Amino acid sequence: MTLTFAEIQKIETFVKSKYVEYHDIQVELVDHLASAIEAELEQFPNQDFEKLLLSKYKNFGLFGFSDFVTERAKAAYSESRKKYWRHFFEFFKLPKFVYTLLVFTLTFLIVSNLQYNQYKYFVLPYFLITALAGVVILFKLNREEKLKLIQKKYQPLWISMSGSVLNLNNLILSESFKNVLFTNPYFISFICTLSLIGTWAELSTHKQIHEKLRYQYPEAFKKT
Repeated sequence: MTLTFAEIQKIETFVKSKYVEYHDIQVELVDHLASAIEAELEQFPNQDFEKLLLSKYKNFGLFGFSDFVTERAKAAYSESRKKYWRHFFEFFKLPKFVYTLLVFTLTFLIVSNLQYNQYKYFVLPYFLITALAGVVILFKLNREEKLKLIQKKYQPLWISMSGSVLNLNNLILSESFKNVLFTNPYFISFICTLSLIGTWAELSTHKQIHEKLRYQYPEAFKKT
């Protein structure tokens, strides 16, 4: 038995009333509840719609939809993380490995012509510009959204990955080892290259998920 448009709207209102703020989760829950109610009405057509809706909601347990939302958040994070690492490791395979070598070589040529006490004048602007470019691109993508999507909110932010690598020196490296590494143009070039391809991989991940969601949920995005 197919539900009417008015009944579908009642389910949508009900789901939103339970503090489900993400549009993609709302759509999934409405579809799930509607299918369950339709299946029940096929067997017992004279049942009350409102009572059936409450009955199907109770099947979600004591915490209602919250556990469902948590599971979907974990799934969204896991999916985006896998996409990120796939994009990241592409830079160590042909043809993108050529870009990795090119970035490393250009960075090394610059750093090797500096005194070690001048590295900061290259490295700091390099990291700032890379991070700023990433933030600007992500901001432009996020501006296109008019409804919240859990698959966008729970994407991992990996721009700070290279910063985390640098911070390891405060935790596990001795002072003498730090002096060797952070005055070595090869190591500095490696960290800068890692930062750039990490940011590139992250932006590629965000864009891929963004385009996928735009196709799946066009109503959640502003018309351009």
